[in-house]
Amino acid sequence: MKRRLCLIIFTALTFSKLIGETYNREEDLRAILDQTVLKEDHFQNMAHVIAAKKLETGDAADYESMITKMHRAMKDPETMHDLMDTYHSFNDREIHELRQIFENETFQKYNEESFAILKNDMQIMEKTLEQPIDLHVQSPIVKAPLNRQIVKLTKDNYQEEVEESEVPVVIDVYTDWCHYCKLYSETFKKMHEQFKDKCLFARINADEEKILTTFLKVKAYPTTVFLYKGQVISKDTGNMSQEKLEGKIKEFLSKIE
Repeated sequence: MKRRLCLIIFTALTFSKLIGETYNREEDLRAILDQTVLKEDHFQNMAHVIAAKKLETGDAADYESMITKMHRAMKDPETMHDLMDTYHSFNDREIHELRQIFENETFQKYNEESFAILKNDMQIMEKTLEQPIDLHVQSPIVKAPLNRQIVKLTKDNYQEEVEESEVPVVIDVYTDWCHYCKLYSETFKKMHEQFKDKCLFARINADEEKILTTFLKVKAYPTTVFLYKGQVISKDTGNMSQEKLEGKIKEFLSKIE
């Protein structure tokens, strides 16, 4: 009788705990948005997209004022409600679990390092199988010739052109929809003509090469990446003037001499 009574009490307590488990959906959704759309780099990317669309239709697009308006909009309850409503297909428990995933520091670190981990795994498997299994053919390390045209980088030629290169490399990471990227491309071309006998100049289309942009940890456009022997020496984000970019290249070259 006592055993049966204990079993009934245990079952009742367990059931009560399950029934009493509740989630604060609005609080969880707000935390998710803080890790996604409300992050500053997401703001910048969205503003670039909107600005590019406005320019295509002939409308004026003030990037700075657009950022300010977007910050103000995110404080509007109706805007927040619309953003939260995009997660309508998730139940309360799933939303809570999703929040835990986004806030997990290990998950965030894995997102940043995933390309490097995959690349290392590939190299280990190559060594084990004694044959290349990467997406491109391995080649011996050679000193890339200078005075070349601007190189378009992809996941297929990145290792050969950048990691195996013994010459300094300057990369412009851009998108087609970014207005400032288009302006900066002209400055980049002028610097290529000035320094092509000292550096290899290259460009990465971020929309087409997301793996490379993740690997280089680029989150806003345009971003200029300076590398030597496959190692990132420095990065600069924004539409730099010709004078500023010239100074950055000279500074970069002085570091590796």
